[in-house]
Amino acid sequence: MIEEQGRIVAVEGDYAWVETRIKTTCNSCAVQSGCGTSVLSKVLGRKLFRTRIANALGARQGDDVMIAIPEDTLVRASLVVYLLPLAGLVIGAVAARILLPGSHEVMSIMAGVTGFAGGLLAAKTMIKRGEMEQTAVPEMVRILPRRIPVAENLT
Repeated sequence: MIEEQGRIVAVEGDYAWVETRIKTTCNSCAVQSGCGTSVLSKVLGRKLFRTRIANALGARQGDDVMIAIPEDTLVRASLVVYLLPLAGLVIGAVAARILLPGSHEVMSIMAGVTGFAGGLLAAKTMIKRGEMEQTAVPEMVRILPRRIPVAENLT
């Protein structure tokens, strides 16, 4: 299971809205000063993500909780989101070369871009139809103990 810490921001019956921070690994990387991803991360700041999950543990608003999804769910979602558009790009470009042997490279590029767009559309369709949704819903695995504020230098 892949776990992430979140905070309950609202409770609605048997469900809770959990807010997590979207993190990058940029702070732990050795080349962060020369990396475009690191620069974008700093410019865009930390974003919040909210999701509605079953409140099986009876958590209350303000509780910190650990939520989790199975690893295979993340792998399948990654394959759909990344592999389908990439496969469309390659198939489109190769198909143009085979079907139009005397054509200019521009035709292969256009066919590749069209295949990429088709792959994105296929991924979006799969996600909207809910084919990924049943297994991609995180579950609440535990309520974390409340942190007690520490008084700073009382002397």
